[in-house]
Amino acid sequence: MTARTVAEFPLPKERKAPFLIDDASIEAQIASLDREEYLSRPIVFITDKPRPSPSGDSHDYVSYGQYWWPDPSSADGRPFIRRDGDFNHEWMRLGDRAKYLHMLDSVEQLAKLWKARGDQESAARAGEWIRAWFVARETAMTPSFQYSQVRLGHNGDQGSDAGVLDGINLLVLLEALRLLESSAALSPDDVCQVKAWFGRYVTWLETSDNGRAEHSARNNHGTWYLAQVSSILLCLGRVEDAARYCAEDFARIDWQFDADGRQPIELQRADSLSYSQFNLHAQFHLAAIAARVGVDIWHHIAPQGGSLKSGLKFVAPYDVHPERWPFSQKKPLPPGVFTSLLEIGRRQWPGESF
Repeated sequence: MTARTVAEFPLPKERKAPFLIDDASIEAQIASLDREEYLSRPIVFITDKPRPSPSGDSHDYVSYGQYWWPDPSSADGRPFIRRDGDFNHEWMRLGDRAKYLHMLDSVEQLAKLWKARGDQESAARAGEWIRAWFVARETAMTPSFQYSQVRLGHNGDQGSDAGVLDGINLLVLLEALRLLESSAALSPDDVCQVKAWFGRYVTWLETSDNGRAEHSARNNHGTWYLAQVSSILLCLGRVEDAARYCAEDFARIDWQFDADGRQPIELQRADSLSYSQFNLHAQFHLAAIAARVGVDIWHHIAPQGGSLKSGLKFVAPYDVHPERWPFSQKKPLPPGVFTSLLEIGRRQWPGESF
């Protein structure tokens, strides 16, 4: 196996739309997709690394903290220091994040081609990607993010609790697996092994120091933790456990949203509009999963008056004019940052004006 260079996989843009796929609109989503490009993409592996893994195991996923920079007052730059809102793209490109997102994008689009058009070749290719990353002993990824968002000079150069956020992109894979259920992409044994991988991963989320720290986080990190764990548990058929995690969000909404919908914790960030959107994205995903297990987050109003609806109303005016946001936002945002969430909001709360 020949390792590919990091430059071949530039960091993709973060997705603004929720991870859950609307089956009714899949055909429109793939209308301009280059099917041949996705079928011909060479499969890349987590074990292809341009530099040795800090863990010593090439199967471990590795990424570097996006806001962490060498300390100019230190001879070797360690320990790295945090500069909120300033992306350290040079270090970010040294990890596995780009090829990990490249893999997930490939599986997602191939699964959509199968679902919309019954494209057997696309389903088969999606299965090859999934086996390479989650089944094959020689190339499969370790089911944890222990070395995610490494901050050099901190925690023995292991990952940080914030690195658990890298796992949210696996929600794309869960949706792709759902789309592929009626295909021949994966054998029954493959499916069992992929679910076993997720079973080990959710155990890591629940028992590791980093996972427990994210669970207790009061900001978007904690919301995304609940979204990850509940989605995985539902996929594994553990419905009662998924419902229990979803119900934790009632208390979280109370401390995350003021009655007027502002999110005071996210407003402390240098890019506070981005993080307000990011937390709403997590909340909307969690609410959709909760609805599948009989927990109604969409219509919950917290004792202090906060709710997902008020949260969306607060940011709605800045979808067209993000530059008018009255709080800190270092990174310029294009119009439409809330469009997908507003579309969901109109379906959830008919008659409301956003």
